[in-house]
Amino acid sequence: MRNRRLIVIGFAVIILLASWQLVSRSSNSQPKQEPVIGDVPASKAKEYSFDLTEAVQLEFAEVAGNITVYTAPAGPVKAIVTKRSFGTDKESAQREVASFSVEPQQKGQTISFGMGSAARPRRTVDYKITTPPDASVKVKTGSGSITISGLKGTIDINGQNVNVTLSDIRGPITIVNETGNLKIADTIGETNIKSKTSSIQIDRLTAAALAIATGANTVLKDSGSDGKATFNIQNGDLTLTRFRAGSLTADVPKGQLTINESGAQTMNLKTQAGRMNLFRVSADELHATTTTGGISMDQTQGAFDIKTQGTVDLTEARATTLNVAAGSGNVTFYGALPTEGEHSIKTSSGNISVFVVKESAFRLDASTKGTFTLDPPFVLDSAENSAGRWRGVVNQGTILLVLGSTSGNILISSQQY
Repeated sequence: MRNRRLIVIGFAVIILLASWQLVSRSSNSQPKQEPVIGDVPASKAKEYSFDLTEAVQLEFAEVAGNITVYTAPAGPVKAIVTKRSFGTDKESAQREVASFSVEPQQKGQTISFGMGSAARPRRTVDYKITTPPDASVKVKTGSGSITISGLKGTIDINGQNVNVTLSDIRGPITIVNETGNLKIADTIGETNIKSKTSSIQIDRLTAAALAIATGANTVLKDSGSDGKATFNIQNGDLTLTRFRAGSLTADVPKGQLTINESGAQTMNLKTQAGRMNLFRVSADELHATTTTGGISMDQTQGAFDIKTQGTVDLTEARATTLNVAAGSGNVTFYGALPTEGEHSIKTSSGNISVFVVKESAFRLDASTKGTFTLDPPFVLDSAENSAGRWRGVVNQGTILLVLGSTSGNILISSQQY
């Protein structure tokens, strides 16, 4: 009888062990449930003071919220640090925001801010900092917004999705960003910006050198560079208004290039299918190239070197040299011819129309299989005409004007001048 009881108990133990293993395996196979963060917000602010009055370096390990830095006339660096997070209710939200620390650290003249190991989804930190004006700011990574005003030090920002607003900066600026809007105003200093898709608005910038590379619309007004200014706008338009530079290079492969009331010693301008529009532009050397996009220059002066498959419209132009190669596009020149040298306008199948004052003087070499028209009062002296080529002298001129089209029409007139 006793043996039978022992056997029953043994079987019961075996069954219990097997059941426990099955339950344990089933429990282990279930994915862990992440705690519910909730949508109830909570925040906690704390103020810090640092006894630093000059050469301050503010460093942010990452942006996870908003950074605002502006100057105070005197006194130590002050920072209001506001932590923000969420919970399922008010109490859990407050527990969550109290559960992590974001204490700034000072080492010498450097104050470091960041979340570090406290970084979690939906945790953010806002910084509002007042500092002496010679402070510098360095941001290493992150997403959020940055507003800086009145500093004389270096601005160095590296981020993923950061909206940046800078004003009254008197030091060099470097921004490397993936996306986010960039606005800069009233600044002096070398400026270098690189981004994938950031739109850029700059007003009243004076830089020793300027370089901008982005994939979105870029607009500059009342700005310039004492040296080089380089723009590479991959997927957007570039607009420059009242812009000055020693040399200007602009490559806008997929957008439109517009330059108004601006000047440079040398301009190298490129688009592809987008139009190029210049109004009241001056350059000692002006090189303009498009693939199929048209080129329009109104009240522009300088040495023109133009290459395109599109149309060319030069209105009230004052060219010191004139070299236009327009492929299949029409070319219209309306202005004053150069006073010396050799100059040419050529297309493959487009028309060429030249409108100049009746006193214009030049030697002409025109060729086309289309029609050639020389309107009165122009007269071709010492004329030669053979097999679609016309040569001669107008008003005893000495400069050489070469006009060539494979099949387009050529017109020289003063009627619309």
